[in-house]
Amino acid sequence: EESRNLKRRQMRLQRRQTARRARRQRKVFHLLQNYGLLPDGRVPGPKALQDALNGLDTSILASPWFAAKRQSGAFKSPDQVLPYILREAALDEPLPPHYLGRALYHLAQRRGFKSNRKAPPKEDEKPGEVAKGINELRDAMTKTGARTLGEYFARLDPFERRIRQRWTHRSMYEDEFKRIWEGQSSHHPQILTPERHKELYGTIFYQRPLWFPDSLVGTCELERGEPRAPKYSFLAQRFRLVQSVNNLRLELPDGAERSLTADERGTLAHELEIAGDRTFAEVKKLLKLPKQARFSIEHGGEKKLPGNRTTAKFYEAFGERWLEMSAAEHEQVLHDALSIQDEGALKRRAINYWKLDEKSAENFAKFSPEPDYFNLSRKAMEKLLPLLEAGASYAEARRRLYPEKFESRAALDSLPRLDGEEAREMVGEIRNPAVTRSLTELRKVVNAIVREYGKPAEIRIELARDLKRSKKERQNLTTRNRDNEEARERMKKKILEDTGLANPSGTDVRKALLWEECGGVCPYTGKPIDFRHLFGSESQFDIEHIIPRERSFDDSFSNLTLCYHEENRNVKGKHTPWEAYHADSSRYGEILDRVKRFHSPSARSKLWRFQMTETEATEFVSKFVSRQLNDTRYASRLAAKYVAMLYGGLSDDEHTRRVHVTSGEVTAQLRRAWKLNGILSDGPTTGGGEAQKTRNDHRHHAVDAVAIALTSDSTIQQLSRAAERASERGQRKLESLDGPWGKDLAEFIDSVREQIDKIIVSHRVSRKVSGALHEETIYSPPFKRINAKGKAVEVVHVRKKLSAITASEIEDIVDDAVRKRVQEKLAALGGKDPKKVFSVEANLPCFITADGRRIPIKSVRVEKKTPAKPLGNGRAARHVTSESNHHVEIYAEVKSDGSEGRWDGEVVSMLEAYQRKKTGKPVVERNHGPLVKFKFSLGPGEVIECDDQNGGRALWVVRGTTTQGDSPRLSLVSLNDARQRKEMDSKEYWRPFLNPLRKLQPVKVTVNPLGDLREAHD
Repeated sequence: EESRNLKRRQMRLQRRQTARRARRQRKVFHLLQNYGLLPDGRVPGPKALQDALNGLDTSILASPWFAAKRQSGAFKSPDQVLPYILREAALDEPLPPHYLGRALYHLAQRRGFKSNRKAPPKEDEKPGEVAKGINELRDAMTKTGARTLGEYFARLDPFERRIRQRWTHRSMYEDEFKRIWEGQSSHHPQILTPERHKELYGTIFYQRPLWFPDSLVGTCELERGEPRAPKYSFLAQRFRLVQSVNNLRLELPDGAERSLTADERGTLAHELEIAGDRTFAEVKKLLKLPKQARFSIEHGGEKKLPGNRTTAKFYEAFGERWLEMSAAEHEQVLHDALSIQDEGALKRRAINYWKLDEKSAENFAKFSPEPDYFNLSRKAMEKLLPLLEAGASYAEARRRLYPEKFESRAALDSLPRLDGEEAREMVGEIRNPAVTRSLTELRKVVNAIVREYGKPAEIRIELARDLKRSKKERQNLTTRNRDNEEARERMKKKILEDTGLANPSGTDVRKALLWEECGGVCPYTGKPIDFRHLFGSESQFDIEHIIPRERSFDDSFSNLTLCYHEENRNVKGKHTPWEAYHADSSRYGEILDRVKRFHSPSARSKLWRFQMTETEATEFVSKFVSRQLNDTRYASRLAAKYVAMLYGGLSDDEHTRRVHVTSGEVTAQLRRAWKLNGILSDGPTTGGGEAQKTRNDHRHHAVDAVAIALTSDSTIQQLSRAAERASERGQRKLESLDGPWGKDLAEFIDSVREQIDKIIVSHRVSRKVSGALHEETIYSPPFKRINAKGKAVEVVHVRKKLSAITASEIEDIVDDAVRKRVQEKLAALGGKDPKKVFSVEANLPCFITADGRRIPIKSVRVEKKTPAKPLGNGRAARHVTSESNHHVEIYAEVKSDGSEGRWDGEVVSMLEAYQRKKTGKPVVERNHGPLVKFKFSLGPGEVIECDDQNGGRALWVVRGTTTQGDSPRLSLVSLNDARQRKEMDSKEYWRPFLNPLRKLQPVKVTVNPLGDLREAHD
C-alpha cells in the first residue's frame, strides 16, 4: 500500500527534526551564554555542548548549595534529578546565574507535546492516549501540591519509575518558564529583561507551522484541472452524507428489499447533518424500523453511516446557535479552526470573538479536520448535489450531467502510459501505488500481445483478490482473516482434545466451526450433535448449503450450516429452507428460532438466507452470478477502463461488449471441475483424489487465465447442471465437466498442459538505483586487532541495546566488566534468550556506585567483523555497511594466448551504485583492466541459462548476490519458483561461486512479457 519512497521520506523527516532540535538547543545555549547565565566558551557541536553541561553539573553537585539540598531529605534521589531540583528552587529562592541558566536550558531540552490539530494521528498512537496521559499527570501534580512540572519531578524517585517517557504538554513548560522568570527577575534585574524574555521564550517554544503543498492534491475525475475537494469542507461532507443515504438498501424481516422513502431520507439526512456518524442500530431506531431489518452494506462489515463530521463538531461547541448562523458565518468558523494552529489562540478567539463559554471554547479549540481528499472537486459537487438531494443516485446524476464520460472514444492501437493525458482522461488520476504498478505491468503484457497477434476479440480480466478491494476493505479482510485463523487453530486443538484426531482436514475444521455456531444442535431437526461423532465417514451430519449450491454456486461460510444427513437428502435436498418447510408454519418457526440462536459474525446473514422466499432466492442467485461475471470494484473498473481504450470503450462501435471483469469465485470452481489444478501440482491430493492448487509455481497464473478466459454464461450453466447431478446423487464434490474442446476432458487437460509446459516466465527486472543505500546502524571506524590465532582481522564496534542482543553477541561485548555483569545476570535468570530477559527493565544488570546508587546497563558496545565504509565528510562523517547489493559484475581472466580462464567478479552495493551515478560514472563498470574480459552483470530478477544435469539447458533467476570471503556468490532459484524469500530455507537456493558456474556455460538472457527468450548483450 505504501510508496517505495515512503520510508526514505520518513527517515529524512526524522533527520530534519533532529537537526532542528540541535540547532534550537545550540541557539538557546548561546543566548544563555550571552546573558551570562552559562559559562563562556565556544561550543561548536553537540558533543562539546554536552561536555560543557556535564562540567557545569559536576560543579553544582560538588557545591555546598547542593549538599544542603541533599541533606534536607526532601528529595528521594537528588543526584539523579539535579535539573529538576534547580527548576524547583528557581521558583522561590535566588539562584546563581549559571544555576539559573542550567534550569532554563533544561526547559529547552524537554519542552513537551504540542498538538497539531491539522495533522492526522500517528499509526502507533491510540486516539486520546496523549490527552489521557497528560490529564493523569496534571491530576498527580494537583494531589501532591506541585506548582510546576519541575517541582513534581524533583520529588520523584526515578528508580521506582522513569521520569522520562511520560506525556507532558507544552503549556506546562510555558507556565513554568513564566514562573521561573518572575521568581528570579527581582534577583537578576539586569539580566532578566523583558526584551530577553521575549527572545528566549520565542527560541525555546517556537514551533514551525504545518505545511502541505497544494501540488500534492490530485485533480477531479469529472472537471478537468479542478483540484479535489478536502473531506473536511461542508460541501464535501454533505455530498458524502446524501450519497450514502440515497445508496441505502433495506432488507426487511419478511424478505422484502427497498430503498428509503423520501421522508426517511430527509429525517436521516437531518440527523446525520447535526449529529455526525450514527450506528445502524441508531438509524433503525430513528426511522422506527424493525430491529430485525438489515441494511445491505452491513453484510460488508460496516458498522455505522458517515455523517457531517465537520458540522457535528461545531454543533457540539455552538449548540442550537449554530443552526441560526448564516452560511458565511459557518465558513468563517471553519476558516478560524483551520488557520489558527495554536490551540490556546483558537480558544481565545472562540471566547472573545464567537462569545463561547470556557467549556465550549475548549471543545472548539480541539477541532481536528478530517484528513484526505475526495475524488471530486467542489465544482463537480456543486453541480451534482441538487440531483442527489432530489433522491438520485450518484451514478444517475453523473450520467445526466456528464454524459460525455460515457461516450465512446476513438479506439487506440496500443495502451498509452498511465501518466499520459489520454490515460488520465479515461481512468483518472491514480494515487494508489499497488494499483499503479499492476496497471503498468498490465500495459506491458497487453501491448506485447497486440504487437504480436493484433487486438484480441475479447478480453476477460480477473484481478488479484486483495488488489480489487479498497484499502479499508483489505485492512478489514486482514483483521477478519487473523480472527478466522485463530478460530481454526482453536478448533484444531478442540478436535485433538475431544477426538484424538491429530491432523483434521479443512472440512473437519469447518464442521467444528459450524457446530460451535449452531450450539451443537441441528437447525433443521433439533437433534443434538455429538462433537466426538461429527467427523469421519460414519458421521450422521452433513455440511449443508442453505441456498443450494447448484443454484447459487455460493460455497462461502455464510451459506453453510450442519444438517442431519437423512433430513438433508430426503427433505431439504435442493430446496431453500423456505421452499422446504414454510408450508408447515409451526416447524418452520422452530427452525428459524434455532437459527436466531446462532453465535457467529455470519449469524444474521444466515437467518436472512433461511427466510428467503422462492422469488427472493431467485433474485439473489441472479445477482450473485451477475457479480461473478461483472466485478465493479474500484481497481477492477480501472483495469477494465484502461484496457477498453483499445476499443474506444467497454463496448465497441457496434455495441459488442469487448472487456469483462470477473470476480474469480466461479472461475475457481471451473478450475477444479476441469481438473486444471493437477497440471502443476505434484503434492498430495484431497480426500476425494482432487489435486490441490499450487501457488509455488509462477505458471499457476497461466492456469488461472485459462479458466478466466472460459468463464461465461454457458460455462456457468454447465456448473449448475453438474451441481444438480451431484446433489441428486448425494455427492458433495462436483462431477467433472466436459472439456471446452477436444473429445473428452483428458484431451482438454493435455492440450492445456502442453502449452503451460512451453511457458517461459517473464520476471520484472528493476535496475533502478533507489531504496535504502545502507543500514541505519552507525559503526565505529574499522581497525585491526590480532585474534586468538595470531591473525590480524579488521573489526568495528557498534552500540546495541541489551534488549536486542543475541546470545552469541554477549561474548563480543567490548568492555570486560560490562560483559561479566551481563553474563552473571543472564545466568542468574536461567540463561534464557537475552532478548526476552533484558526486554524487562527490572532484569537489566547494574553497576553499584560507592554511595549505593544502581546504574542499569541498557546498551553495550559489541565487536563485529562487519565491513564498514566511510560516508560523508566533517561532522557528518560516519561508517556504515551496505543495506543491499545492486548487481555483480562478472569477468574472465585473459590468458597470455588470449583465451579465457578463471571467472571472478565484483559485487556492487546499492551505496556504491549510487555514488557512481552521482559522479556521472556508469552504474555497471565494464572496464576492469587489460588482463580481464567483462562477461555480463547480474542483478535481482535477471535470468541466466546454464547446462543442467540432464544434458539440456535450464533457466535460473537471480534473487540476490553476496560476498563470501573475497569471492562473489549468487543466490539463484528456478525460473518458475514463485515462493517468497520468507517461505524458503537458505538451503533451497542454488548458490554457486562464479568459477564453478563457468563450467556450466552460463549465458545471460532476457525474457519479454510474451515469454520470448533471447541472449542479453550486457
